Amino acid sequence: MSAEITPRDRKLLCDCISSCFLSFEQIHWRFFRGRAESTVSNRLKALEKKGMIKSQKVGIFIHNGIPKQINRIYEATNKAKRFLHIPIDFRQKTKSPKSYVALYHDLVLNDVLYEMVQKEINFDFRVSSNIKSNLETDIVPDALLYPENEEKPIAVELELTAKSEKRYRELFLKYRFSKDFSKVIYICGNQNILKKIERILRDMGISFEDRFMSFKLIDDYFRGARVKSKVKSHF
Repeated sequence: MSAEITPRDRKLLCDCISSCFLSFEQIHWRFFRGRAESTVSNRLKALEKKGMIKSQKVGIFIHNGIPKQINRIYEATNKAKRFLHIPIDFRQKTKSPKSYVALYHDLVLNDVLYEMVQKEINFDFRVSSNIKSNLETDIVPDALLYPENEEKPIAVELELTAKSEKRYRELFLKYRFSKDFSKVIYICGNQNILKKIERILRDMGISFEDRFMSFKLIDDYFRGARVKSKVKSHF
């Protein structure tokens, strides 16, 4: 088996595990850039035949009145995790998104984390479906980043739609008193969400420029990056 699995296959499988799943377009962009879609499809079918990945057809759905075409999402199997000697806590059953809205959120999150890895710091990450319940608080962030030489992870929250003011207040207080994280990064889908959060923090007496909590727009991660690519179409 090892002679048949290429280094690119290994990296593809590792990314599927860290992200829980990836779309066809994300795999195409990351691992087969510039290659024909048929080449990508044939390789994924070969990995599926080997039992390394499994796929689910999604097709088109409507998000905020805009058609989004995803086609298929791919997930690494437990066979792949054993083959790669993945730690046992990564081998639990992946929690599939309960709705198309959740699926869209998670795919965008995967793109954001990919850009963070490319541009910012060296770290490993886990999305929420891969986070075990070993935190002291009851907060489960959208993702955890594990920077080198730091004891505590960074929590990441992706806000594509605004929560209620009550919910934000609850979350901000929990994060402020949590000892699980070295930092919290909120990534907002638009200016309206960012302004709402800024107003709530001001009313709570928390500085918007707090060293523990930082707030960014999603465009900050994609400005100048693959604007015309198919992966960016998840937005």
